[in-house]
Formats: sequence, C-alpha cells, structure tokens
Amino acid sequence: EDAEVNEQKIKSDLNKTLENEKAIKDTLDSIAEFEREQQNLVVLQDKYKRLADKNSELQNNHSIANRAYLDGQAGILAENLKEGIPCPVCGSIHHPNIAIREDNIPTYEEIEKLKALCDDSANKANEASSLCQVQKGKVEEKENALKSILLNLIGSEDLEKAKENLQNKLKEVKEVVSNLS
Repeated sequence: EDAEVNEQKIKSDLNKTLENEKAIKDTLDSIAEFEREQQNLVVLQDKYKRLADKNSELQNNHSIANRAYLDGQAGILAENLKEGIPCPVCGSIHHPNIAIREDNIPTYEEIEKLKALCDDSANKANEASSLCQVQKGKVEEKENALKSILLNLIGSEDLEKAKENLQNKLKEVKEVVSNLS
C-alpha cells in the first residue's frame, strides 16, 4: 500500500511538473510573440516618421510655391496696366509704381498638383499613424497579459529578467521530470 501511495505521489508530482513545464514553454512563446509585436511597432513607427517627414517637406514646398504664386500675381496683373485705364484690382487710372513680373512663378496648376501631393502624403502619414496606434495597443495588451502570467509563474513582472529566469526554471523542471520518469 505504501508503494502504491508513493507511486501515486510520483505520478501526481510528475503531472504537476509537466504542467509547469508546459506553462513555462507557453510563456516563453508569449515573450517571443511580444518581442515580435514590439519589433513590428518599431518598424511601423519608423515608416510613420519617414512619411511624416516627407509630408512636412511637401507642405513646406507647397507653402513656398504658393507664396511665390500669390506674390507673382501682382506682376502678372501689372503687365497689362495702361495709364488712364482702371486697374482691375483697385480701380486707379494712375499707375506710378507698377509691380515687375518675377521669373519662374509657379502656375495655378503647379500649385494644385503640389496641394494634391501634400494631401496624398498627409493621408499616408495619417494612415501610418493609425497603424502605429493599433500596433501600440496590441503591444500594451500583450505586455499586460504577459506581466500577469509572469507574476503568477515567477513572482515578478520584470520582462527583462523573465526570459532568463524562465529558461533556468525550464532546465530545473526538465531535471525533475527526468528524475521522476
């Protein structure tokens, strides 16, 4: 009877140990998945930064070109002014200081193309930002779940030390399983 009780205890210990081994392996897999999700977030953030920087550059180019276009309108209007004929802007018939048309003034069409590029670029940056937010939510969710598991399994939420700690525990568990088998 003592041998039977002892055998039952060994089987029970072995089952508990095997369950512990599975929990450790599953947690190590979860840590690896968490690290992949973190890396995906970094990639998405880098992409967003590039798109946001490009958008800023395009916005700046559009602003400069639009300013040149607006500044150049006075010169374009002034080309057709004749003394004694009213100005289409102010109505004056005297034109003592006529604006000079600048070279390389962007056209309205060029300004509109730049605006369309800016809008497209802004949309891409906003989309990338949204993807980052979704991924950040995934990472935080996985991190919180992982911390809870780690707290129960090893008594600590420290993700930095968890991997090494779990790998050491896994070695110990494998030794116990080997001894109990």
